[in-house]
Amino acid sequence: MITALTSTVTRIRRRWKSVNAKKGGRPTRLAIGVVKWAAIVVGGLWLVYIVAANVALRSQWARNKANANPQTLQVAYASAWTILPGVVHMSKVTGFGQFTGLLYEG
Repeated sequence: MITALTSTVTRIRRRWKSVNAKKGGRPTRLAIGVVKWAAIVVGGLWLVYIVAANVALRSQWARNKANANPQTLQVAYASAWTILPGVVHMSKVTGFGQFTGLLYEG
């Protein structure tokens, strides 16, 4: 009984290896290649974002955009940087503005 079970398991393993050897060649390599290229593209876009966003934040253009409507809000900052989209770190930020008759300063 144990010998029959052992031989059956051995035959199943051999069959499994032969089926996987036929199927696992090209499609697996193709999937790995697609994942690698997707990671390279996403990493490249992230690197471009970091460079472009940080150059823009350090330029006068960003300061002018932050103070586009000085009657409502005036903002000044010493430096700003970003690594993640939507998250900007600023230092020495001061603000002054007026909104619906309220005067605020910070």
